[in-house]
Amino acid sequence: MGLAKAAIKVVIIPIVIVVILAVLAAVLIKIKRRKNKDVEQGEFPPPAALPPPSYPATAQPQTMYFTPNKGAGNNGFG
Repeated sequence: MGLAKAAIKVVIIPIVIVVILAVLAAVLIKIKRRKNKDVEQGEFPPPAALPPPSYPATAQPQTMYFTPNKGAGNNGFG
């Protein structure tokens, strides 16, 4: 009887776990394929356009840190 219990623990339980994981993986792959198929067929509406920003993106002036045309010898900082 002890040998039968050991056989169940060593052989049958890992096989059951592997079968359960295989079924779970197959279901997840099937769901993923169905989702991709639905997207390709256009069953989902396209995403809505983003609203314009609440502040203008170009309101702040660009600061020039290097201006080589301000004169010779000042390394652009004068």
